Amino acid sequence: MPTISEIRITESNGDVPSEIVKWIALLQEHALPSNAEVIHPFCGKLNQEQIGYLSYKHTDHHLRQFNS
Repeated sequence: MPTISEIRITESNGDVPSEIVKWIALLQEHALPSNAEVIHPFCGKLNQEQIGYLSYKHTDHHLRQFNS
């Protein structure tokens, strides 16, 4: 599935260590309560366990992509 346009990155250079710090802060800021559900643009309605699994798989994909 291609990246949805709302979150597509268009810049070609960046500072990976500072982006990791910002990413962790965003994860902490947007932590969901245990009864949370979200509507994902592709997967539809997800509960907290499904959100966690999807987040883990997506993060793992990108960390492997950048050999991190």
